Amino acid sequence: FARTLPPATKIVKALISLLKEFRWSQFVLLSEKTKNFAQVAQAVKIFASHHDLKILDEFTVPHNLTSRNYDIVWNFILHTFKKTRIYVILAPVEVQWDFILTLRNFVNLEDYAIIAIDDDKFNGDTEMQPMRVPSQLANKVITHSHLQAFRAVLKITPTYPTDAQYKYFENRVKRRITQKPFCLPYHKELFPHIEVPIHAAHLYDAVMIYAMALNETLNDKTKDPRNGTHIISLMKQRSFPSIQGFKVYMDENGDAEGSYSLLAIKEVAGNLSGRHGVISNYSWHKVGQFGFHETPPGTLDMDNVPTLTLVDSIMWLGGEAPQDAPPCGFDGCSPDWKIIFSAIGAALAVVVAVLFVARHYWYEHKLACLLWKIDMKDVKIINSEMPSAMLGNTVQVCRGSLVFGGGTTSGEGGQSETPWFAYCNIGLFKGNIIAIKTVKKKSVDLTRNIRMELKQIRDVRHENLLSFIGASVDSGSVCILTTYCARGSLEDVLNNDDLSLDSMFVASLVADLIKGMIYLHDSEIISHGRLRSTNCLVDSRWVLLVSDFGLHDFKAEQEVMVEPQKKLWWAPELLRIPHHSRGTQKGDVFSFAIILYEVMGGVGPWGQLQIEYYTH
Repeated sequence: FARTLPPATKIVKALISLLKEFRWSQFVLLSEKTKNFAQVAQAVKIFASHHDLKILDEFTVPHNLTSRNYDIVWNFILHTFKKTRIYVILAPVEVQWDFILTLRNFVNLEDYAIIAIDDDKFNGDTEMQPMRVPSQLANKVITHSHLQAFRAVLKITPTYPTDAQYKYFENRVKRRITQKPFCLPYHKELFPHIEVPIHAAHLYDAVMIYAMALNETLNDKTKDPRNGTHIISLMKQRSFPSIQGFKVYMDENGDAEGSYSLLAIKEVAGNLSGRHGVISNYSWHKVGQFGFHETPPGTLDMDNVPTLTLVDSIMWLGGEAPQDAPPCGFDGCSPDWKIIFSAIGAALAVVVAVLFVARHYWYEHKLACLLWKIDMKDVKIINSEMPSAMLGNTVQVCRGSLVFGGGTTSGEGGQSETPWFAYCNIGLFKGNIIAIKTVKKKSVDLTRNIRMELKQIRDVRHENLLSFIGASVDSGSVCILTTYCARGSLEDVLNNDDLSLDSMFVASLVADLIKGMIYLHDSEIISHGRLRSTNCLVDSRWVLLVSDFGLHDFKAEQEVMVEPQKKLWWAPELLRIPHHSRGTQKGDVFSFAIILYEVMGGVGPWGQLQIEYYTH
């Protein structure tokens, strides 16, 4: 079953579209106690609930309100005007006039909007449509101020046919009704302005859409034209051109959605004649059109609301559309959440900006403070004059001495029987033994990048990464100071025949290396780039510490020339890059594999090979 005459409830979709257009989310509903308006009112409640619109209150008026029963309208307004700004009226024009003329005595209509549903079509032959004055007001003087109140009113009405073809259709209907089988008397001279009922257009549309569906069925050889279910399915959820001059959309139930217009009051020159006599120079004017679009199958009927297109301005009493509630609520106590949220958002933005600026300032302050800088005058180089088996610049250290936290000692000086040499220059700084690594540069230009590197390396702290003490950038004595590891490098440990390297000991060293590299890869440094067994140091507690990471710009000139034997741990793809000091994480994994081979094989990074180094 399909109907080209839209059900009365279809106009509710236009109402929902209007409420959403002006962001009115709450309203009071007034309807007349008749079957037609009761159905529309029920549809309003269902659609409002589905679209999260709140009905603040609901009232009904009797069908005989035309007897000027002021008490009902008066009490209704008294009960609602302090809790709403939007009224929706589902009642005849007589009720609309009574309500509006009474409401103007209570409130400033600039803050209110009244939406009225009117079944009368807007006459598209003229740009204006005269206001209808109810018969009970025919003897009452309607002043300019009375009609000003109607500027707060918006009307939703069925759209009047506008197509030129419809005029031709009307004339044909007028001619045919005088013929068989109708044989109705019609004299153009006697009834020049007689109108053809709109039902004639709906009947014509019904035949046309059926014909369209039937033609499509006949063109499909697999379908039976006697299958009414199939033909009806072709009529649903589609649009077709109506004889009324606009497209009509058929929903999933086979009901036409209809076409609706939005009317508002507009002032015009001169007086216009209404149905009940001459009224003031105000008339209804089309300001908007509701239009439907085809929706994909499965779309809920309640979700398919038309789109309101405004075609002219609305003469609002306050110059703009009113809000559905006062800024501070109807009782004056409710907060304006928009202002509150805006203030909170602005405050948060300010706080974030202040924190960002403060963080940036604090970061720049740390860079400028040079907390890492060490004056070499504060470092006491350990030389041959120092006690305990330390000789010359290369410093002879007794394995197991008390100074370096070793094992047993012999002799008064704390020297073991077998001396060995430290892997680097060492010194005393603030009572601690430190390693001093000389950087082969005459001087260092403290650019922002270098200062960031030094701060970054100073902030890195992990039990398996060598701790950075500081750096000296004095001309002629550029060096890096770190904690000293008494056991030397992993290479030294592996090559020490006096040590018994059992599987648990080796596993502990490898685990330390893995933990240190995982932390390094997750830090801002990202990759090592120089990982090899000589850069894996072992302290007096037999804990492995990864060293020589970071500070790429600080060591830039020194790293241009790399000793060939140090390239044995490089990944093949890095060998092809002239300057790769920063390395990659994948390259570090390759270097780790070579170190693991050293540890397990005990024959160096590449086994028993006779390697000759060539320089060009």
